[in-house]
Amino acid sequence: MANRYTGKYAPLSSSRDGMTRDSKRRRHATSDSSVPCSPHPNQGDLQFSATSRAQFEHMDMEHKLNCLFDMISTNYDMNYKLDCLNNSFYHSKAINDVTEARLRLLEYKSLDIEARSLRNNLIFNGFPECVGTEECTQTILEFLTSKLNMTLGLHSIVEARRIGRRIVARAQGTTRGRAILVTLSDRVMSMISWTAQNC
Repeated sequence: MANRYTGKYAPLSSSRDGMTRDSKRRRHATSDSSVPCSPHPNQGDLQFSATSRAQFEHMDMEHKLNCLFDMISTNYDMNYKLDCLNNSFYHSKAINDVTEARLRLLEYKSLDIEARSLRNNLIFNGFPECVGTEECTQTILEFLTSKLNMTLGLHSIVEARRIGRRIVARAQGTTRGRAILVTLSDRVMSMISWTAQNC
């Protein structure tokens, strides 16, 4: 029977057929026949593809069905693994997108909280610093009353404290007055801003 396969599917010549079969790893069929079967032909290797097809032509029907079954099973296994990998990729991507969105929202909230806290902060300079314990809140209240004509209660000032490092002048032996950071309530902050603009 003449071989009808040409091109890259044509079987090798008889002189190289034996060398090619010996150089390839053989896989025996599951039945009693010793005809080799290769269920995983390398499509990129023309020599191996032609040899496998030549072997396939000389098999009986049972061996051919066994080879086809092995190929189909291998193909199904590979497709299943690819599907699992694809699902895992999309699942990881969805989790990453949610995490990124939450981090961005947390960043915006932290910036907003920081901006709100800094908005109510005022820094006062030029007040002499007493050695030891001092009442910064009382100092600021007296300044606001005498200079800005504002009458405020202690509850209007959330916090008042010196900022920076204490520096002592060696010549006079006195302490240079550090700035006072004052945190005010929202209502008082609006009132001070309006009063300062109209003074």
